[in-house]
Amino acid sequence: MKSKIIFSLVAFAAIFLSACQKDFTVETTTARVDSTITPTTSDSVYLDRYYYIEINSSGANGLDTGIRTHYQYDNLKRVKIICDTINEPFFSAIKTYEKIEYFYNGNDTLPNKRISYWYKYSSVPALPGSRDTAVSFYTYNINGKIILDSTIESGLTFPSTNHLHKYINNFSYSGNKIISLMQKTNLLSTTGLGLERLHRDTLTLDAIGNVTSSKIQSVYFYPSNSSNYTANNFTYDNKQSPVSKQNIKQFYNYFYNRNIDLPIRFGFTPYNNIVSSQEVNGPIVNGNFANSISYNAKGFPFLLLLNYPVTPTNFFPYSDKFTFIYKAL
Repeated sequence: MKSKIIFSLVAFAAIFLSACQKDFTVETTTARVDSTITPTTSDSVYLDRYYYIEINSSGANGLDTGIRTHYQYDNLKRVKIICDTINEPFFSAIKTYEKIEYFYNGNDTLPNKRISYWYKYSSVPALPGSRDTAVSFYTYNINGKIILDSTIESGLTFPSTNHLHKYINNFSYSGNKIISLMQKTNLLSTTGLGLERLHRDTLTLDAIGNVTSSKIQSVYFYPSNSSNYTANNFTYDNKQSPVSKQNIKQFYNYFYNRNIDLPIRFGFTPYNNIVSSQEVNGPIVNGNFANSISYNAKGFPFLLLLNYPVTPTNFFPYSDKFTFIYKAL
């Protein structure tokens, strides 16, 4: 039985990875265009891929997780597919792959649908693999801002544990603030309504659209009742971020919402780049974080170091290192 499971996982991975190299059909219907997106004829300003390494001072070789993310665009310069490969040197038996595909109506610059595939392969029975699929639908207001994200996420942890969740996320806008209200429900729950989590995120923006503060309140009902409050403050440079030319850039502001999830790490923002931040978790100040950024000749980052010092919840200093590669479309 074990050999059959491993064979099926390997076969699935092969199909998954090959699919990242294919083109997909674009849905057509009434168009909706984000007027805030300015087309560009400049070359080498679209993010092609990036490499991520966590430099962990506690590791034997000083390195932890490694990630490679690759973007594919269609002929209208819209993000169509994102492929993410995750390697964990400390757990070499585990490989994780993620593919996100966006769908559009006609010539829209805003996606109306997204399908995310998440696959974790493990060659060790004690570390079970898993497979997840999340299908999301987006609704926007007349100004092209997202107001509703509804997602159904289904998955299997091998060999036989299934899960099925629903995420409903409503967004409202008032002045320079965005309020996100998210509800997560377990559709396979055998008790009660299956409500697992409520989440409220209040974002404050500067004049450009960067998030200067985020206040997150979460209430958990599963596996036990609890609550949490996190606050973050950010400062920025005046350079363009790696994703500033992407049509999906507004989604990068919602980096705490699971059902908006992109294969991105903390620090990716739609306009400028975070140079410093402060995180407060409940009564604990986790610390002040300073980032180091190197820019190319066009003013885009080619190297980003997010530096994390020792804090009450972080016992070893470490850095997230990103290397960015751009291309012309």
